[in-house]
Amino acid sequence: MSGGGRIPVTMPNASAKIATIVALMFACSLDLSAQTTMQRYATHDSAAAAARKARDWPEYSRHVLVLDSILGGHPNVQIVGARIAAHLGDTASAYARLRDFAAMGLDRNIEADSELVTLKGTPAWKSISARIASNTAVIGSPVAAFTMPDSDFVAEDITWDPIGSRWLVTGIRRSVIVAVGRDGAHRTIATGPDKGRGYLALAVDSAHGVLWATTEAIPLALGFDTTMAGRSSVFRYDLKSGKLLQRYDMPAGENHGAGDIAVAENGDLFIADAADRALYVIRNGGTLQQLVAKGEFFSPQGPAIARDGRHLYLADYGRGIAKIERNTGAVTWLNHPRDVALNGIDGLTVLDAQTLIGVQNGTNPNRVIRISLDPSGSTITRVTVIAQNKSTIREPTHGVLVGRDYYFIANGGFGAFDDNGK
Repeated sequence: MSGGGRIPVTMPNASAKIATIVALMFACSLDLSAQTTMQRYATHDSAAAAARKARDWPEYSRHVLVLDSILGGHPNVQIVGARIAAHLGDTASAYARLRDFAAMGLDRNIEADSELVTLKGTPAWKSISARIASNTAVIGSPVAAFTMPDSDFVAEDITWDPIGSRWLVTGIRRSVIVAVGRDGAHRTIATGPDKGRGYLALAVDSAHGVLWATTEAIPLALGFDTTMAGRSSVFRYDLKSGKLLQRYDMPAGENHGAGDIAVAENGDLFIADAADRALYVIRNGGTLQQLVAKGEFFSPQGPAIARDGRHLYLADYGRGIAKIERNTGAVTWLNHPRDVALNGIDGLTVLDAQTLIGVQNGTNPNRVIRISLDPSGSTITRVTVIAQNKSTIREPTHGVLVGRDYYFIANGGFGAFDDNGK
């Protein structure tokens, strides 16, 4: 959603149908109160683009404020807000927006932004620019644990098997699940049964002796062609033997991308579908059911089971982090300070009742963050960067706790290929 004055929110599997949906809404004069959150976003996004093109800054600001309320403080909105304030001559508000962006710890070349030209050269501008420049500094000192054997492996997810005392890693390119022992030895334990579909996510249910995995038809996977697009499946394996126990295909004739997953202590599996923008559940090996319908999420990513036994957390690539009731699917979004960036989180892990760990690959720089919660687990009080290094952490995706150590994929290799998997 970039260009045309729109707020560029980078997210995987972005729907190409939004423009058609928005046009239909205006043509039919639909009741806005009946819209889903994402339909409302699309409506105001389109209206904001029109106002931007007409250089109607007050109208543009009105729609951006609605978008901001949905996105919950996206860093790109801070930049857009600063541009609007600059055009309106409100330099105090423009600088305040830029300070919030700088405090998020992110990098951006604001010197090249022609819409901020009226703000440049002042002491306030120089201070903000210096702060942004410092945001690329190396943070933390993670140590390489192991590497995968193939340069085009394209690692996506990593989990830990406490029974076998081994890491399990998915490879998208050749659709494999590889076990890595503490001695660093690699062994392929499963190969995807479907041509053109890559393994994405893993979840170990050691209490029930089960390994869950998802696959999706994706250009990165060898053998993919466009007729396969939208096909996705969930697999249940015996953890020890690797024997396939059950297969769940996402509904045929629809666009699905069963991606990140999390398994609860009772065996329930939660599946984030980034293409369908919905959340699914398989109750203790039963049937596949939809828990949260499309319309609430931009791009649901890593789910993580909360310690209270009743909720799970879900990272949304555009909106931040949601807290979801496991039984009803009721969604609430975590409140957080304005100077905290929660967009672009791919992997999410629960450390304890008041701490999450997030892997952000939709921010510049990519990084691993510690997210501190209040006692209720509903408000974020602080976000701390614990690992950031542009030379060694180039494409982080997911991570897993082994004891109190956090292992994460630091360079998955996704960016070595173009959109066609070449």
